Parts: sequence; C-alpha cells; structure tokens
Amino acid sequence: MSCVERARSGSSIAFILARAPLFGAAVSEQARGPDLLGAALDYARAGVPVFPCVPLGKAPLTHQGFKDASTNPAQIHRWWQWQPEANIALVTGAARSRIDILDIDVHPGGDGFAALEQVEQAGLIDSWQRIVRSPSGGLHVVFPSNPSPEQRSWAVPTAHVDFLANGSYVLAPPSRVRTRDGSVRSYEVVATGARPAPVEGWRLESVLRPARTVQLEATAGPQRSGPGPRWDAERLADWMAGRPEGNRNRSLFWAACRLAETGTVSTQQWETLAQGAVRAGLQELEAVRTIQSAQRSARLVAPAAGGGVGAGEQRIAL
Repeated sequence: MSCVERARSGSSIAFILARAPLFGAAVSEQARGPDLLGAALDYARAGVPVFPCVPLGKAPLTHQGFKDASTNPAQIHRWWQWQPEANIALVTGAARSRIDILDIDVHPGGDGFAALEQVEQAGLIDSWQRIVRSPSGGLHVVFPSNPSPEQRSWAVPTAHVDFLANGSYVLAPPSRVRTRDGSVRSYEVVATGARPAPVEGWRLESVLRPARTVQLEATAGPQRSGPGPRWDAERLADWMAGRPEGNRNRSLFWAACRLAETGTVSTQQWETLAQGAVRAGLQELEAVRTIQSAQRSARLVAPAAGGGVGAGEQRIAL
C-alpha cells in the first residue's frame, strides 16, 4: 500500500512518514529540471497565487515578493519564460490564497517533530490536505485555508514550528534548493489526505506556545443595570476575532471594559475574550496586558447613570 493510500485510510502522520523518504530526493544540478512552469500553472488553476523565487533558493525574484503573486496564466508564463528554473512560491492565508500550512522545521539545534506529535495526539490536525517533505527533512502540513475568521501567521521557535497563513509564503513541489551539505534536494508530496478541512491555527499555538507567566484573574464589580446591552464573554470574543489590523488593541480594551461592567467576571470568561483577541492576530501576552489595563480602568470609572452608553463609548452591534 502506498503512502497516499495509507493516508486515505486514516493512518497517522507518523505511520506515513515511517515509510516515506527521510529527505527530499537528491538530484544532480545537471539533470533535466522538473516542469516548473506546468506546476506553477496547476497551482494557479487551483486558486493558489504563485510567484518565482531564485533557482535553488528561496529569495523572491519579483520586486515586491509575495505581494506580486498571481493566478494569471499570462503573467506566470512571462515569469517562467524569463527564469525557466525559478522555484515556485505559494502565497498562504485566506486573504489571498486557499491554503494554510503547519511548517515543521529541522535545524541543527532541533526539530519540530515532537510538536507535530503533540498536536496530532490532541486531534487538532487530522484534516490535513497533503504533506510535503522539505529538502531539510522537515514537513509542510497543508490545510485548506479558513476564511472566517482569517488566520494570522505565527512562530514558536522553541518548538521549531511555524504556522503560515496571511502574510506568508512557502516553496512548493517540485522546487529544489541547495541544502547545508551542498546537495540539491527537492520538495516532494509524500501523502494526500482523505477529508481536508481548515485547521484552527490559534488552537495549535495555544498547545505549542509555552505557558505565559502573566495570568488573568477573576474580577468583581457592580452589576450593570438599566436598559443598556448585556455583554457576554463569548459574543465579545467572537466580535473581537473579526477586528481588522490597526484597530485591535483599542477594540479589545473596549470589549474588556464592557465585560467588566457586567459584574463579577470569572478567569475563564477573561480567557475567552483573550483568545478572541489572539484569533484576531494579537500576541497572547499583548492581549493579556490590554485586558489588565481595561480591568484597572473599569475599577476607577463608575457605571454611567441609568446603565446606558456613557460618554466616549461606542455603540457596536455584535
């Protein structure tokens, strides 16, 4: 049974990789190169924007890098007619593409396979679309992108793992690079999944990122009275998850103040709001600091008379 067949039958990633090559295949620089143009056009037809990178390397050949990526066949033909041996880079993230990628790195100082096993055992990555072996021996675990909410890219260096979503790119098969030992190796698909579905990047990050030392604590306060809206942590978190870049900290501060006004708020409710901010793209510690600032502010400001919207507050429909 092939690796692909095993993947379709629901085998674990570890089982598949035990029967896959340890590294991308070594190739001769003089050997006839792969059909890079054809592959680039295939990706574009699948809705994934591409752009060229230097032959045997990862640096973009276009002026603006991934911002120049395109699915236009005429543009792709021009690029690869200009540089026939250019590597293929794919844009990630729902903002412009159709894929998100869990990147398992292999470095002299360590690798991300323990982290991969951790999230797989937690049942968080069963919906992968395909697995690509990188020239270094690492992996790209590919998922369909999640358009709602769009996901941010992040990295956990201590775990040797990156999550590539909005604002990132990755080299794709059949691209080739020169490795540390001087050999030329290719990116290769080693398995395809049976039931691809989006992955929640923020859940992966919450499992892999070391526990923070700053914790949110329960708060107590007077219950908001009157005809004003009744806020709850889950609704505020869902609203917060959709906030655009440039307005997220202010939005989180506002949401935290509204939650504080509901009266006694548990640690779990504060954590729910913090995770909504993380889903929007804030770093976890940054979100915690903003919430703590709002908690301090809420202690100093009495509720508006009648429980309505006070001066300087926003009316926002959730």
